[in-house]
Amino acid sequence: MKLRLVTSLILGLSFTASASNGYYRSPDLHKDTVVFTAEGDLWLTKFNKRGNTTQAKRLTTHVVEEKQASISNDGKQIAYVANYEGSAEVYVIGVDGGVAKRVTFENSFVKVQGWTKTGEILYSTNNRIGPAGNWTLRTVNPKTLVAKSIPLADTSEGDIDADGEMIYVSRFGLGRSSDNAKVYRGGGAGQLWSYRLGSNNEATLLTKNHIGNARKPMVHNNKLYFVSDASGNDNIWSMSLDGSNAKAVTKFKEWPVREANLDNGNIVYQQGADIKVLNLRSGKSTTLSIDLTSDFPHLRERWIDKPLKYTTSTHMGAEKEKVVITARGRVAVAGTGKVRLAQVATPADSRTRGAILSNDGKWVYAISDASGEMEVWRFAADGSEDAKQLTTDGSTMRWQLSLSPDGKFIAHDDKHGDLWLLDLETLKNKKIVSNGNGFDAFVDLVWSSDSSLLAITRRLISEERDRVMLYSIIDGKEQVLTSDNYVSHSPAFSHDGNWLYFLSERHFNARPSHPWGDRNMGPGFDRRALVFAYSLDKTAKFPFQTPNELLLADNDNDNDNKKDNKKDSKKDSKQDDKKQNDKDDKKAEYIKVDWQGITERLWQVPVSSGNYSELRANEGYLYLLDRVSEPGSKPSLKSIKIKPSPTVETFAGNVGEYELSKNGKKMFVRKRGAGNANLYIVNANGKFSSDNKVNKVQTKDWQMALQPREEWRQMFHDAWIMHRDSLFDSNLRGVDWPAIKIKYEPLLERLTDRYELNDLLAQMTGNLNALHSQIRTGDVPQAQA
Repeated sequence: MKLRLVTSLILGLSFTASASNGYYRSPDLHKDTVVFTAEGDLWLTKFNKRGNTTQAKRLTTHVVEEKQASISNDGKQIAYVANYEGSAEVYVIGVDGGVAKRVTFENSFVKVQGWTKTGEILYSTNNRIGPAGNWTLRTVNPKTLVAKSIPLADTSEGDIDADGEMIYVSRFGLGRSSDNAKVYRGGGAGQLWSYRLGSNNEATLLTKNHIGNARKPMVHNNKLYFVSDASGNDNIWSMSLDGSNAKAVTKFKEWPVREANLDNGNIVYQQGADIKVLNLRSGKSTTLSIDLTSDFPHLRERWIDKPLKYTTSTHMGAEKEKVVITARGRVAVAGTGKVRLAQVATPADSRTRGAILSNDGKWVYAISDASGEMEVWRFAADGSEDAKQLTTDGSTMRWQLSLSPDGKFIAHDDKHGDLWLLDLETLKNKKIVSNGNGFDAFVDLVWSSDSSLLAITRRLISEERDRVMLYSIIDGKEQVLTSDNYVSHSPAFSHDGNWLYFLSERHFNARPSHPWGDRNMGPGFDRRALVFAYSLDKTAKFPFQTPNELLLADNDNDNDNKKDNKKDSKKDSKQDDKKQNDKDDKKAEYIKVDWQGITERLWQVPVSSGNYSELRANEGYLYLLDRVSEPGSKPSLKSIKIKPSPTVETFAGNVGEYELSKNGKKMFVRKRGAGNANLYIVNANGKFSSDNKVNKVQTKDWQMALQPREEWRQMFHDAWIMHRDSLFDSNLRGVDWPAIKIKYEPLLERLTDRYELNDLLAQMTGNLNALHSQIRTGDVPQAQA
């Protein structure tokens, strides 16, 4: 961990020593004036030929992001995009500030392209009836707000010449999507076209013979400049206005050209975190030495008063009535009544996942990336500084931890599709099952009460559907129990270990019941799951079986045997005591599994079907979640009493998740809503009690202090690992992924808000050239309603 962080800091310091103090994006220029986005706001500065600039002036201060600024031809106004009122729209503001004026009402995505000769704003929008990603260019008069469409289909970018007669547009390409790719050669590659405004002539394709993905047309002095990845990296190119004589103007290999705009013989563009200006006459680029005078509010420590709304996992302890909560990469242990909430001391510059509590409540086991890889760690549950890394063999993402009831082992799985068993005494981590199929190979990891068996939901690419399998820790034996003809999942051992219950989707009742009707979208199969059980002990009697004469006869024989055994036990009590003591000194007995013919001993619990999930069992009941297939419906927790002729009863409504304690006597329940704060520990006796004084988990004292730069560094590392381990090509398309991380990591020191982190992640992940690799908005400031 220390080596990774120190290396990163050294690289960051060496990079920023001669660089500017911010992260600059989305530039535009008018003569010697540059407008750009930093800290989510618009800034203005002036530059000279040497790249020196005047002190940058902040133009906007709203909490939401302003971007895609474009200065008008007379240099007096700036058009830009912001989401002030619920959707991104185009606004106009004076170069000296003032009240911004909204000029578009598309209620959709918009992108500012520039200004026309007559003072209108050229922009693009996908607010058009048609296929997704269908963009159209429009103009709007900022005074009258009259908007007009340019009759060209699938155009997302454009530029109108100085005479206002010809428009040069880009069609298709990555510019109309949010995919992050560096080189694209698919059927939707970007094309450049020209069109005479107001004419009835067809547009002319200019890049018919161009190999690259062309975008961002910019017309100047009878030449068309544009951005293309023909060289393998986005560079500035030029061509004649008829599409001939295409040639590269810049020949950058390391950093791509981004967000380019042209004015007065200069092209301004973003490269990395810098803004550069290319002089078309000299062919030289100059980096602008921009400095911001700012209090950098997004870098300050901030507190989250309700961290539970970021909850990713909750698990109940075994002997203690406590719950360990993982939220936003941090961990806390809470309980009912007056139990003190303890925030676990996990490394601040790392993310912790899937925390579970030890049986005695003293330790928290979790997956942490503090070392640079996802490893299993142990932390003190009382919040003290006592952390220990338990595994050192991490090479891919790890998913879930499952502690054995005796507290000796942790079963866990990984992205490679391997199942591991960690011995907590010796710290030996043993691979026990290897499927090698990648993501979500094991959905459920469930222990028997004596810690000798694991029931697993297995998901293989080579199989049609999820299957339930059984693994013996003692014998190292595994057997898949269910067929892949049906989806089977959510295994649960009975309290006595004689039965393995599970859910299987085998009830098919089509809705609607016939394929006719003018509004029928086709048949669907609702409430498919039924409850089944395999007998692990071939002599075990199914507890849900309705009594009959054969069963009664067997019970009579059992009673007679019990009486005989009782008499014998009285006679030999002393001998039995001695034998029992000897037995206790030997190896403990484990649940016996009659493997022979186990798949033939299938029983069905006689209850109706449902949309069931999360099956669990204790001595008296089966529990499961059920959900009605209706819009807005909320799942409910159901109970099934273990007896002949059972019924499905509602234990609690609006349940998000639940978990039984190891002994089955207590239950943790999280109700939906209220920011995940409705947490309860109740008796698992078939009846739910929401007495807040007794049963509610006390979490109101949890507050979380966040250091933005620590989080951004971890998120950067997280994104790097996710792409390393999840890309469809295990060879990462030949990219030296560790070198890519080293290249982009220094830019972390330049970040001043979350928007810039998104931009940095987009740049880094784009090197893998994978479509559908996208960066979502994240935790950014929101406009107040």
